[in-house]
Amino acid sequence: MSAYAAIAEADYSPWMRELATRRSRRRPPKFLALDALPPLHDGRSALPEAVITGLIKRMAELGGEGEAPLLEALAAWALPESRGRFGLALMQAWWGAGKRARSRDWLLYGAGRLGGATWEGWLPAQLAELGSSRRRSDRELVRRILPALELQGDDEAARQILLLIRRGDSASGVELEAAAARLAERRGLSRAALEEALLPLEETLRSLSSPRSIPALIKLADMPPLRYRDGRELDSGLTGGIVRAMVSKSGGSNGLWRSVEGGLRELLDPASAEAFAGALLAAWEAEGFHGRYSWVMHGLRSFGGDATALALKPLLQSWSSRSASDTERLRAIAAMSIFEAIGTETALLVLVGLGARSTRPSVHERAQQVIRQAARQRGLSVGELEDHIVPDCGLDAGGSRIFDYGPRQLTLVFDEDFRPRVRAPDGRCTPGLPEPEAGDDPELVAAARADWGLISGQLAEILDVQTMRLQRAMIGGRRWEPAAWRRYLLEHPLMVNYARRLVWGIYGEGGELLGSFRVDEGGELLDGDDEPVAIAEGQRVGLVHPATLSAAERAAWGEVLADYEVITPFAQIERPVYTPAEDELEERALTRFAGLSVEARRLYDTLIGLQWDRDAYGGWRSEFYKLYREAGLFVTISIKPGYGAGGVEWAAPQSIPRVVFEDRARGHEPGTDGRLPLGAVDPVVFSEVLRDIYELAEGA
Repeated sequence: MSAYAAIAEADYSPWMRELATRRSRRRPPKFLALDALPPLHDGRSALPEAVITGLIKRMAELGGEGEAPLLEALAAWALPESRGRFGLALMQAWWGAGKRARSRDWLLYGAGRLGGATWEGWLPAQLAELGSSRRRSDRELVRRILPALELQGDDEAARQILLLIRRGDSASGVELEAAAARLAERRGLSRAALEEALLPLEETLRSLSSPRSIPALIKLADMPPLRYRDGRELDSGLTGGIVRAMVSKSGGSNGLWRSVEGGLRELLDPASAEAFAGALLAAWEAEGFHGRYSWVMHGLRSFGGDATALALKPLLQSWSSRSASDTERLRAIAAMSIFEAIGTETALLVLVGLGARSTRPSVHERAQQVIRQAARQRGLSVGELEDHIVPDCGLDAGGSRIFDYGPRQLTLVFDEDFRPRVRAPDGRCTPGLPEPEAGDDPELVAAARADWGLISGQLAEILDVQTMRLQRAMIGGRRWEPAAWRRYLLEHPLMVNYARRLVWGIYGEGGELLGSFRVDEGGELLDGDDEPVAIAEGQRVGLVHPATLSAAERAAWGEVLADYEVITPFAQIERPVYTPAEDELEERALTRFAGLSVEARRLYDTLIGLQWDRDAYGGWRSEFYKLYREAGLFVTISIKPGYGAGGVEWAAPQSIPRVVFEDRARGHEPGTDGRLPLGAVDPVVFSEVLRDIYELAEGA
């Protein structure tokens, strides 16, 4: 029995009269007991049964047209709590008897238009169940409920839409995002501001307590605690929600984790987050990096820092090695996103040090993409970025370090192979610090040995990276502004050791070599006659490639370096130089290797290790190529008879019928293919290409 008297027929408004007098053959569904529906009232009187009957028929005929003027008028007349309870009854009726039948979806639109209290605890529970269900039919129900949710338009409806998006388990991701954007626009908010206002991060994570359980990989009690930035420890419910969000997937991507990871970075203490990431990695490693636990990478990307990058380094090298399986190769490529997300100098240095010779080409190229992107974000070239991220390794301004034993002072030096060594006061050099002797200060000895243990391993690793990149800079024609060269090489505690062991060139504005010099122990710039050298404004500094020197100049510099007992960290002045023969100068293809016969596997391994890439026209390999960016040259090595992609193991021996040097600046002009006469090819590029081929031909 309603507490409100029914409106008399004489007091009907036009829309009430239209509903009450409506003629239709359609009858209200039997499962919808009209006398059991809560009253629709305005606080004084309620709609009579005749109007309610007409309303139900009208909604059924509209088939979901929730914007009908009649429903708008009704919503404006009834009290919110009244129409809310009425809408809830319609939704429950649909859920109990009609949710599997699309023909009864009109009840959804009526419920959505009437709104109000429809969402008081009941619908959220149903949506949580549907949103996490793996049954296609249940997921489809989310899609069908969505218009009613959007029509509802209140904060609770918007919260449910945002929660479904965050959980990332619905098949209606695009529709949900569009609905959230429209709801935000109606409120005059951005999409992010709507989420921040209606769905606090911790509330979202705590809502993930069911039905998904914590994966067996993780035992929360054994994990290092996650802490707020103020030092408070997160409770197990919130930590469990974080792990469940990490595991949650949708269509191959983690929509839920993407939506919360930014907030978690702001919420959590970085040190505790990195410790958690380290424990995740260790747990995954204990499971043999099984693919079912690849979601660990989400946590490593979001929580990891320098320690994570260093812990991943040996794993990355193993996964990307030439002997690694294809599964490991794909894992290495996926791991690049971790280094990209960490983005610190240490993380980037790991990628810079990923040697091309020992790395699968696809992994190396992905690492280079991350480095190039990091450089762009900083407004730097790749070379400039590599300058910026060189650590000083605790060395002093002179590029050395003293280890104090008390009575004895031991000095860090670099041997002829550029390995860190310790020189005693008597001049003897040893691979490490000597054992303490009588009279040495025990406390100083302990401190020195601890320092050496840290610095020696770091130096060995960093020196390999820097040697490789400077050799690449010489081949690629890297040039430094004088101030940058002084800052990042001559005055850098580590790189000054390289500056003193290499021959440098001064280059004019047009790129021409104007002169060459070395750096002595005192930091002076001296030419081959030991005369001081000055670098003028507008000039640049670069590593001299021997192909740009005459034979006499190379011989002279060889004598200078020998006189001062300078051994370069890589082959520079003594590097073999190759030039076109007299009869090759006008030729547009190098054919001197046409008679070469080399085993296909060796050809592939050598050229790929030297950073050449291969073609795949129709799945057939017939060329290897390399782009020399600074010189603007594209070089192609043709092979014959070639081999099928993936079939190098069974391929016949290969020859190299021609090598072509293409000028990229002219390659697309009508009437020319851009092939240069060999005499016009940049001498450094020509020499380096032939050096690679001679390495390939060695022993063939």
